[in-house]
Amino acid sequence: MKALRYSLLLPLIHLAISVPVIYHEEATFWRYAPRIQAAEDFEKTDPPPIVHSGPMIAWNPCYEYRASDADRFIFFAEFPAGILIPPHGASDCNPTVLRPILQKLQNWMRLKTRIVLLDCLLIIGIASQWWLVGRWLDHLRERRKHTMRWIIPVATITTFGIIVAAAAFGSSRGLEFGAIIVSLIAFLAWVTLLLMFAVAAVQSVLRLSRKSRPQSN
Repeated sequence: MKALRYSLLLPLIHLAISVPVIYHEEATFWRYAPRIQAAEDFEKTDPPPIVHSGPMIAWNPCYEYRASDADRFIFFAEFPAGILIPPHGASDCNPTVLRPILQKLQNWMRLKTRIVLLDCLLIIGIASQWWLVGRWLDHLRERRKHTMRWIIPVATITTFGIIVAAAAFGSSRGLEFGAIIVSLIAFLAWVTLLLMFAVAAVQSVLRLSRKSRPQSN
């Protein structure tokens, strides 16, 4: 019987974990979409404010922003994709690498369209990153190399990701605190895994450089 490939198994597992969390988060956010869209439309049509000559206090719309369990799950348990686009990525308050670009989308797209587009990109990113991890594990297994040291961080991320995802559907204070601790452990496992990939890449480059050197007589 042919062994199940990691490149198929890992994306399916993480999509099964992340898609319900994203849907649950967007279902909560969706009800406020008409109000937010009306505010965006008003800002586009409203005349620019009059420059004030005296001291002014800057208004920060994200002052009371608080990350949800879904935000933590996507950012920490699905770290590489989550640092680019978190749930309800149309929100200006989510800290992402692509935030400056995402903020400009409101000039061209309606809010609900942006939400659907960005969530699709997030789901594609999650599936892609785990497909790459799975391909690497399949490569090691085909070459009969030790895979256990790679499987340990992968299993840690997956297991603790399931716990954080489950916490996203709860409302208990104690559950939220536990989810924060667990999500940090998943994040540390991601850091470990990425460092392992970096070391493997450096070793491959050094090996190729040695092979390319001309042999001395």
